This record gives sequence, structure tokens and C-alpha cells, in this order.
Amino acid sequence: MDKWVMFYKPFFPTREDVNEFVEEVERLAPDDPKHTAKIMMHQTQRIVSIADDLPQIRPQRESLQLLFFLICAENIAKLYDNFDGEGRSREYTRRFFEEIVSQADQDS
Repeated sequence: MDKWVMFYKPFFPTREDVNEFVEEVERLAPDDPKHTAKIMMHQTQRIVSIADDLPQIRPQRESLQLLFFLICAENIAKLYDNFDGEGRSREYTRRFFEEIVSQADQDS
């Protein structure tokens, strides 16, 4: 659980808050209607961590880093919408930024 806590820690006011969040999501069983949240938490950490490491692996390849961030946005939007089909990448990437990202974050 440490890798999840360390990744999400900057987005919570206290260590206790992030611990509580991670523990709650990690307890979700596959038959729980909210289990998709666990998949989202794991996928986001994995994809964003790779994107964050890319400048060290491939310096000055911002487009590759951006690609991973866009893949993550598309993936989260499709999971959020319970989409299990193929395609519609542009639509779901756009939906991520328009519907999932808070207005405050959109404005900043």
C-alpha cells in the first residue's frame, strides 16, 4: 500500500487522509459496485508514474510524456463511464477534461 500512499499523498491535506482513502479503496472486492475505483486508482498511479519517469529515460521527449497522460485520461474516462467497447479515444479524452476534472482545476 505504500506505493499508493506515496503517490496520492500530495493530493491530501494529511497523511491520515491519504491512508484512509487508500485503505478504503483497497478494501473494495471485485464484486463491489465501486470496484472500478480500485482499478482507476491503480491505473492512474501506474501510468502517471511512467509518464513522470520519462524525462529521465528520454530527455526532451515531452510528446511521449504527454501521450501517457492522455492515455491515462482516456482510460479513466472510459472506466468512469463503464465503457467496454473499442475506439472513441478522442471523445473520452475530451470528456475527462470537461466532465471529470473539477472546474477549479480547469480554470487554473
